[in-house]
Amino acid sequence: AATGPTTTGPLFDTTDSVAIGNDAALAAATAFAGEIDEVRIWDVARSQVDIQTDMNTTLVGDETNLVGYWNFDDGTGNDVTLNGSHGTVGGGAVIAASDTPLSGGGGAAGANSVLLDGVDDHVIMAGDPAALKLTGPMTVEAWFKHPTGAVASPAVIASKAAPENVSWVMDLWDTDGRLEFGAFGDGVAPSFAQSVQTVNDGLWHHAAGVWDGFEARLYIDGVLDGVGTTEAAPLTDSTSEVVIGNDAALAAAAAFLGEIDEVRMWDVARSQVDIQNDMNATLVGNETNLVGYWNFDAGTADDLVGASHGTLGGGATLVTSEAPLSGGAAPAVQALALDGVDDYVDVADIADYDLNITSGSGLTVETWFRTSAASLPDNALVFKWDSSDASYALHWGGHARSAVRHTGRRHPTDRGLIPAIQRWVLAPRGRSMAGRHGDALRGRHRCWV
Repeated sequence: AATGPTTTGPLFDTTDSVAIGNDAALAAATAFAGEIDEVRIWDVARSQVDIQTDMNTTLVGDETNLVGYWNFDDGTGNDVTLNGSHGTVGGGAVIAASDTPLSGGGGAAGANSVLLDGVDDHVIMAGDPAALKLTGPMTVEAWFKHPTGAVASPAVIASKAAPENVSWVMDLWDTDGRLEFGAFGDGVAPSFAQSVQTVNDGLWHHAAGVWDGFEARLYIDGVLDGVGTTEAAPLTDSTSEVVIGNDAALAAAAAFLGEIDEVRMWDVARSQVDIQNDMNATLVGNETNLVGYWNFDAGTADDLVGASHGTLGGGATLVTSEAPLSGGAAPAVQALALDGVDDYVDVADIADYDLNITSGSGLTVETWFRTSAASLPDNALVFKWDSSDASYALHWGGHARSAVRHTGRRHPTDRGLIPAIQRWVLAPRGRSMAGRHGDALRGRHRCWV
């Protein structure tokens, strides 16, 4: 994240249209060349967690603080929200099939999670199913929530482990609430990836443990936070069951306290991009390399992939989940393709109170985009701006750099306040970008790429 200089006061109340792919002057010099999808404007300064939670999912259009949303999936530039700030596709812009890394949904919470008491509650896949006996590269994922406070460590989220017979384990390993993924190679020292971040904060977190045959990697909320290495070897072919919320010994000392949801096992070492692409979406169960999937949404602990069904034990119960998940796993349907000359979408300035965000809780502008070889400096992504005045702007600065001028306050009679500008070296490929303006008093500018 980059943070620009601060200014005080509201954004300038410009009468310009919101333009996608150019600014309101529609000059060739600022025309974007490439694809743009999932443009969203919010009348609040969204946090990094807010942005990450739904950046890979489509929205419904009625989300709180969402004032404009254009996803092009109906073949038009219409606004999906009830505000009706519809755009007109101009120049030679076309709407075409999209491969933006999105899952269908709408921000709905996962239906159920399993609630564990930290004493004897668990879910066990009895009989050591063959599908779960992984000795090569693998990945295990889960959403979990642990109460605030000290952890009675270890608190096991998921494992294939029993004393002296361990294949892998994911747990909160110390009383401070740090996470660990351990991979036990056959005949070699185990590899432990341990986090710096603590997760005993009463919030939902996503964890992914990856083993590639040599290195164990731990991702928290899609971000790499721990790596452990050892000698190359297959995982120990443990005969213990896979257990959620404990290890196979089912001792109180290793029992997890809190909620667990969306447990997934894969017979491949997933990349960070793979993990991020569907961590906030429910799956179907037939995804490539998925060997076990328990989401508890049918009111059971059944496996949605095969027959590795789980049994609730102790006093484990299923409760309504608030894990930040959306349903479905379908890619985005269509995106806007722009030629970098005269293509654009113009959203006329008719519903001023919806898209003229000048005060209150701030502003966030989000979009997915992909540049093409024709990209030039100062390519516009989403602008409420022309040559004389401006409210906010999000734009691409060319092959070598990305320049983002967002949420600057600039009035024709007050040239002292200018947009914040941040620059990064970026490759011309698919990106998600979000620009945020803080509340009207602080005037802080941030950009996530």
